[in-house]
Amino acid sequence: MNYRHLTIEERACLRKYYIERLSFRDIAKLLGRSPSTISRETGRNYTHRYGYNTYYPHTAQKKSLFRRSFCYKGMFWDEEVTDYDAFP
Repeated sequence: MNYRHLTIEERACLRKYYIERLSFRDIAKLLGRSPSTISRETGRNYTHRYGYNTYYPHTAQKKSLFRRSFCYKGMFWDEEVTDYDAFP
């Protein structure tokens, strides 16, 4: 499985097309991504401001990096806990 995270440039283009009210399929074709990727990205990273939901690329990038920081460490941040050997 080849997966690449969206870059900040792709997110900026997504914002432009999102504001122009293009469909997810049209945005996906323009960015060379899957429509489900675009749908998930806007759903996960939208921001609620001024009474409506919108998409900001820098906020989306921050949210993405924050979620990615938990991928490998999980809930174990303490070195003592991660070095614990259950079977001596």
